[in-house]
Amino acid sequence: MNGPGGELVATIEGNPVREPSRDEQHELERLLARVPLTSLPWIVLVVAGLFEVAWATLLERSQGLTRPGPTAGFVVTLAVSMWLLATATRVIPLGTAYAVWVGIGAAGTFAVAVVWRGQHTNPAQVAAMVALVAAIVAVKMTATPH
Repeated sequence: MNGPGGELVATIEGNPVREPSRDEQHELERLLARVPLTSLPWIVLVVAGLFEVAWATLLERSQGLTRPGPTAGFVVTLAVSMWLLATATRVIPLGTAYAVWVGIGAAGTFAVAVVWRGQHTNPAQVAAMVALVAAIVAVKMTATPH
């Protein structure tokens, strides 16, 4: 292990890891400064919704929680989704965050089921999902932080 400035500081699974150089640190700080802090809770909430899609999909694949691999994936993605939702609610009001989270999960799970799992659908169901997505956008656009 060496010191700062790009020298080797550790290995992970046999791969060398080095501390970032000052230039790399400044570049990261510059990039992060471009993300408005008010957007971060919403980004966290969207990621939480995507994890909801993952756990809902894994729930089906677990066949009633009887298959160990998909069941473990379900438990992990469920926990991550809930943790991210809880993190987002530190800034976004609970009702708003929950509505957006559920909407992302519902619309995303529907899309995964239809596109990748071959679930049958019809125009009325697709129109309803489009309306749901529009409602989610409306909730986000009219939200105020608490």
